[in-house]
Amino acid sequence: MDKEPLIVGVDPGSTSAVAAVTLEGEIELLESGKNFPPRDIIERVIKVGKPVLLASDKEKTPSKVEKISSSLGAKLFEPEEDLSQDRKKELGMGANSHELDAVASAVHARKQFHSQIRKISRLEEELDMEKVEIAVKIFTQEPDSEEISDDVESDHATSDATETSCETSS
Repeated sequence: MDKEPLIVGVDPGSTSAVAAVTLEGEIELLESGKNFPPRDIIERVIKVGKPVLLASDKEKTPSKVEKISSSLGAKLFEPEEDLSQDRKKELGMGANSHELDAVASAVHARKQFHSQIRKISRLEEELDMEKVEIAVKIFTQEPDSEEISDDVESDHATSDATETSCETSS
C-alpha cells in the first residue's frame, strides 16, 4: 500500500518544529527540537507518508522551508499574510509555540486546499487509484483543476488499456 499523502507545516529557527497532517486532518507527526536540521525533518516526514504540500506560517517563506519543500518534491504553500497569533492558537496545538506554529501552518494550508482535497476523495472513489497517486498529480500540477482531473482520468484509462492489451497478447 502506498504512503499516506501529507500536508506538512514547518516552523524553522534555532528551535524548529514539524507537523504532518493527513488530508483528513489527522496529525501523523509532531516534533520539535533545538538544532533540528532540515535533513532530520525530511527523514521524519518521509517515514510517516508522502508530503504533497508544505507550508509555514509566514507570507514570505523562510529559505529553510523552501529547501525542505524542494527536497521533498512537495508543492510550497505561502499564506497571503503571516498567520496571526490568534489564528495560530485557533488552528494549532502542541507542547510549545514552535509545534503550535507548525500545526497551524499545516492546518491552514489544508483549509486553503479543501476543494482539491474533496476532488482527491471523489477521484479515489471513481477511479481504481491510490489516494497518494491522485494527490501528487493534483498538488504538483499547476493547470486548473478540471485539466488535472481530466489528466488523472486519462492517465488511468491509458494504464487500464495497456494492462488489457498486455493480458490479451499473453
